[in-house]
Amino acid sequence: LDFGDAVVTARSNSGASSLTRGFQFGGNETIATVQRITIAAKGNSIEFGDLTRGRRNTAAFANTVRALVASGSPDYALTIDYMTSASGGNMIDFGNLTVGRSQPAGACNFTRGLISGGTDSGSNLLTSVESVEIASTGNAVSFGEMSLPRNASASSSDSHGGLGGY
Repeated sequence: LDFGDAVVTARSNSGASSLTRGFQFGGNETIATVQRITIAAKGNSIEFGDLTRGRRNTAAFANTVRALVASGSPDYALTIDYMTSASGGNMIDFGNLTVGRSQPAGACNFTRGLISGGTDSGSNLLTSVESVEIASTGNAVSFGEMSLPRNASASSSDSHGGLGGY
């Protein structure tokens, strides 16, 4: 069924959700738009705010309070942005990754977000996984390595909002 229309047509954007809202982030070098929908109601998205700069091929994840967006093209960004999911407004600088990357995957539980894989500026596929504590701001730290390098992959977690988990 048709749910609604996007405010901005974009490609290679990322998404995340809180308990009640879904978000789409960016989509190319000139699109910094954060779009929001209400999950329980059909309808068009609205402009919620902006990323700190336009980019695509990012990793995104959210808990019940914050949504984060990390990395991206065109310049294999180190940037991590965050916003409070319940209020509108522009995203704010959270910190930096240890490795600039494009096309990583992002997942989280209530407290920790992970950014994994992707491609570095030399077109090398990455195996590194980085971690951030969602409730604080600051730079990512090394969390480990994946068994195989991957980019442009999907991710998910066993924890969501207030539905249980670890």
